[in-house]
This record gives sequence, C-alpha cells and structure tokens, in this order.
Amino acid sequence: VDWNQIPPDNNTGIQFPVQLAVNGALSDSDAHILQHDTAGLSRSALTVRTNISNNAATKQTGLVTATITPPGHGRPIRVTRRVMVPAHITRTVTFTPTTYGRLTIVHPRVWWPYQLGAQPLYRLTTSVSQHGRTLNSTSETFGIRTVDSYLTGSSVATPPGARAFKINGVPIVIRGGGFSPNLFLHYS
Repeated sequence: VDWNQIPPDNNTGIQFPVQLAVNGALSDSDAHILQHDTAGLSRSALTVRTNISNNAATKQTGLVTATITPPGHGRPIRVTRRVMVPAHITRTVTFTPTTYGRLTIVHPRVWWPYQLGAQPLYRLTTSVSQHGRTLNSTSETFGIRTVDSYLTGSSVATPPGARAFKINGVPIVIRGGGFSPNLFLHYS
C-alpha cells in the first residue's frame, strides 16, 4: 500500500446524503458582503456581491435582488438590478453604497466577541428571477464589526513580535487550540 496515495479521509467514502442542485437558466452563488466602517462604527457602508451564472446556450436577462435584514424586527434594505449574462458565462453583480445609498447603515448593531457584548447578525438574501419567477436564491448571516491585527514589539520569546488583534478597536486575547482527528468527516 502506498500511504501517500490514500486521501486524508482514509478512503471512508461518502459519509452524508448526496445533495443535487438543479438550476434554471440563471443561478445565483457566492453572495457576500464587503463592509467599510467609519471610526467608532457610527456608519457601515455595505457592498453586496453575488455571482450570476448563465447555464443556458443563449444570453439571458434576469432581475437580481439583494435584501439585508437587520437583527430583530428592523426594516429590510432591498436593492434590485436587471442584468444580462452571455451564454455559459458567470458575471459578478455588485450593489455599492454610492449607487444604492440605503446600503449605508447609520448606527449599525455591532457584533462583539463572547463576553464583550452581543452578537447581532444581519441576514443577506440574494435571488435571481426571470418573468416574475425566482430561479435561485442564497441566504447568509453576517456581523458588522472591524477586525485589526498588528505585531507587538519583539521579545526574547518572539523576536519578530507576536500577532495581536483588536475587535471594534478593543484589544482582545485569543487563546486556545484544537485538533480534530475526524476533520474530513465533518459535514461542513
């Protein structure tokens, strides 16, 4: 047996139910948020990006919708844009705060690490539709926060310095470690 040829899951095979995704002429994937926060987190300008793929042999036009729902029962922010995608091409659709002013949130609910504050999560939902029928959609949660890292001064133990972190401008200590012998057997 050539041990270098055995995959990391030790040839255990399929561990979970197989999932099959069926899409229409257009499909939506990899939706995410890019966030630009002011100092003090008084405003958060959110850019939404999602990939729209044309699965057909002809160009397709669809309506892309992105909805950001705040934690609790806040009023959702919805933006839409009509896009044309050539045959068998994936196009990234971007909604920016400069074009869609409502994508700037004033006094956002800020996410904090455990024991430093609450962990409110916003929900991003995107979809692509044709002729009033939704073909595909995505849904993800995200927190509004800033993460900064820097090198501390050098010491005998760490001559180049150690990596330190700040969340929302507050220095935090990250402790812990872990090992998972069944890493490749986890569903996600």
